[in-house]
Amino acid sequence: MIPTYNQSQYIVKSIKSVLAQTYSNIEIIVSDDSTDNLTEEIVNQQFKKDIHYLHNSHPLGRVKNYHFLLNELAHGEWVINLDGDDYFKDKTFIEKAITFIKNHDNLVLVFGKQIVYKENLDKEYRYKNEHLKEGILEGNSLFLETIYKNIEIPHLASLYKRKKALELGFYESNVLSSDRESLLKILLNNQVAFLDIFVGVWNHHSSNASQNSSIEDFTLNLSLYDNLYSYALKHSQISKLNLWFWKVVAKYKNVYGYYLKLIQVKKYRVIRELLRTLMFKNLLLLLIFLVDIRVYQKVLIK
Repeated sequence: MIPTYNQSQYIVKSIKSVLAQTYSNIEIIVSDDSTDNLTEEIVNQQFKKDIHYLHNSHPLGRVKNYHFLLNELAHGEWVINLDGDDYFKDKTFIEKAITFIKNHDNLVLVFGKQIVYKENLDKEYRYKNEHLKEGILEGNSLFLETIYKNIEIPHLASLYKRKKALELGFYESNVLSSDRESLLKILLNNQVAFLDIFVGVWNHHSSNASQNSSIEDFTLNLSLYDNLYSYALKHSQISKLNLWFWKVVAKYKNVYGYYLKLIQVKKYRVIRELLRTLMFKNLLLLLIFLVDIRVYQKVLIK
């Protein structure tokens, strides 16, 4: 599944990286939210025979486009989402993932690692997930470790079972990290597999949704951890105390990470706005923030 929005300068590389996969039984679907016809022209000129393409009559929005692709356009038993500005690096990932799936009946997700390319710096960053070993993983433990051990489950590096995703309501929360919420939810009570390979490249640039988020977007995004807490409390064997602590740590790590980004670009007014928002909406996170010595060290360094 390739959702795209005004990404004509990236779409060729994205589609070619899928066509280069060694696994041949792949259905490529592009759902185009673009406000121009540039992507459509490129697809018709270069890839018309290779993919299913749809130019939406009006933009659905990022998350709704994910949802539309999964629920209405995809047909495969297993699916992977590759945004139109990202691309696969490893040509064998899907083939290796399918082999794993054939050898282990109960899997619902096979994931690898991603490379982050920062366009403004022309530099790549490789996130290694050092706490993981290749093989089968117990989902409930991994659910907790994603926060406690900073384990990433990259969207572009995750091949998941479509039927299970539909049952769980993937991409139904219209928040920035709807993909993260969905992938964390599928871990609960399930077995997943980790492949120790760098699957693809997430293109980090000024047009990314995450780079243009407001305080309102950020605080709304934190609600995904409330959603996951409630779901896990009802459907998993993880204790209520452990889940509550997981939720608080998850939210605070997001707050601290957002603060670091704001400090880096010297958006001090937005930092004050963040603190005011926490004061009225989440006093516990504000208190943790105020006693975190790292906060003041960053200010002094700057």
